[in-house]
Amino acid sequence: MLFVALFPLSLVINISYGSDFSKHTLDFIYINSSVDESAGGHVAVRFDQTIFHYQYHPNGFFLVVKENWPEFRYVYNDLQNRTLSVARLPLSTESYHKIKTQFLSRYLLQEKRFLHLEQLVNESVFFQNILSSDCTIPINGLGFFSPKQKDDSRAVLLRASIERRFGTSYIEDLQQELECRLNRMAEHLQPTLLGRSKLSLYAPSNCFSSNVNEYFELRELKEALRVLAEARPVVGDVLIHSSMKIGALSEPELERLRQYRTRVRDSILRILGSSRPDKGSALLVQAARYQAISKALESGYLITLDPFSEKAELVTVESLMSSSLAVSNSIEDKAGSMGAEAEMAPSNTRSYFEQLRIERLRDAQSAKDYFFSTIENEDILFNQLEASLGRLWEINNAENNEGMVRIEGGVLLPSKIAKVSEVLPLLNKETLLQNIALSKANKIIYKRQLYEVYGYNLFWRNCVTEIFDTVYSCFTTKDQATEELGGYLNSGTGLSFIPFYAFHSVQDDFPRSSIELFPSYRLRQLVRLYKHDGVWGRIKESNTLTSSVYYPWEMDSPFLFFTDDVILTRPLLGAGNVLFATMNALGGVLWIPVDEGTWLRRSVRGVVFSLPELVFFNIRKGSFPAIDFEDVTIKFLKRE
Repeated sequence: MLFVALFPLSLVINISYGSDFSKHTLDFIYINSSVDESAGGHVAVRFDQTIFHYQYHPNGFFLVVKENWPEFRYVYNDLQNRTLSVARLPLSTESYHKIKTQFLSRYLLQEKRFLHLEQLVNESVFFQNILSSDCTIPINGLGFFSPKQKDDSRAVLLRASIERRFGTSYIEDLQQELECRLNRMAEHLQPTLLGRSKLSLYAPSNCFSSNVNEYFELRELKEALRVLAEARPVVGDVLIHSSMKIGALSEPELERLRQYRTRVRDSILRILGSSRPDKGSALLVQAARYQAISKALESGYLITLDPFSEKAELVTVESLMSSSLAVSNSIEDKAGSMGAEAEMAPSNTRSYFEQLRIERLRDAQSAKDYFFSTIENEDILFNQLEASLGRLWEINNAENNEGMVRIEGGVLLPSKIAKVSEVLPLLNKETLLQNIALSKANKIIYKRQLYEVYGYNLFWRNCVTEIFDTVYSCFTTKDQATEELGGYLNSGTGLSFIPFYAFHSVQDDFPRSSIELFPSYRLRQLVRLYKHDGVWGRIKESNTLTSSVYYPWEMDSPFLFFTDDVILTRPLLGAGNVLFATMNALGGVLWIPVDEGTWLRRSVRGVVFSLPELVFFNIRKGSFPAIDFEDVTIKFLKRE
């Protein structure tokens, strides 16, 4: 059997896309090879629209990642220009939900544990700040509100709702009770040395309660109660005003937004009466969201919270405008259907910045349509609306931000941090040093425990082995797993730990599986061009100098010929790529005084990733990051 990654283009494009599969399937996805850490390919599993896969992180941990299928395909299939091969394994309803739940359980437990690690880090910083006489505590959500202004009309209405539900003295009574608790705790703030227990991938263990973290949570609640009691307004610079056509609200949309504001208010009342430990930050974010929605209802245009965090990176507009991107007709049509706001360049070539704006507008329009047409999961949909409008606003207001654009990947949750000074009982230096030592020891102990279960090993703990281990952990015996899945693959033996080989083995060992291919972005564009230009199109698109689809950009290593769509001529073209990259390296040596070796390093990478082509193996495909620059800077370079 030919491996799917070696299929010539003519064979790839004839694969059926519209097959009728079983209602429930476990989809094993192989992403073909690319440069750097991706040389061996990558694998993932899909449950309907949910993707789970395992990635190595710079801090040394190997963690499960949960994503949506559209975003996952967009990053790997389009931006990274890699072909996805999907083996679909039919499952019973019971097995489908059991396996999906196991992946989700592992993911949620992992997130909880790394939240514990963050808490330990905060404890260490806290005691060091006390020692340096700079005792401040970061309050998540407090940055949305004015530190001085009070009795905002919208916040007063929210305070009145609280008083009607709980009584006029409720907040004041809660504040007094909270102050007493904080004073008692402040006298005994010290870390407790963690035990050296062993962690499990699926079973919760080593749950610890830190009195320092509890103090932080109560401190957040204290600030939230103060904001509610004083009816503080949200400051203007944390609000996103969508004054363009996309932000305009029709009468039905205004009514829908009024209903959602009522549900936000009700959620604030529920949080106040709950016993959840983190309700302080939740109250602050929801109170800020309530005010933003109220402003939107008054103006008739969408107004949302700024979704970017302090982790956002800054990119200059000049860098986004410096290079171009070829855009297919389908993208042109989608952009044109959005009206004048999406009109950019008249041709099918745009700058990165122009295309980014079109993508942001399309995402925002889609998020708006979903929120105002769907009742279910409205909190999630509104958060997606906040995030998409925030990203669009960044592009449209780049000139007002000194030509800078904030870039942040992943799920954006409104979170503005403000620090408050803390006055604590005087602790002697010896006690403080002891607390600092204990908090540092806790970090070391817990990190070691995490490395034991979340460490990486190329042979027995990689993206292939962890997926199959998670799947098989749902069954008590090998025979049961084989019966439910229709086959069995031991990912810990032979070469089955290699993504490429694992996918080939799945095709052989799971006879009930069906295969679906998603050709890479460039290959899909070539189909269209070949039909139009014939032989000349094949010649023109065979190299980076005359290609109308691919534009070299600074993060790709230099190469001359594409070899992902040819096999027999690959060694010859690979030799040309080695020579081309070598010539670039010679130029890079001369350019060291100017760019500190950047050109030389890129050229050396070009030589390295051209060598496999000499033995018929393709790794480099060229990438198309400008389709969505946000994922380039945050995720693109860190993917397997």
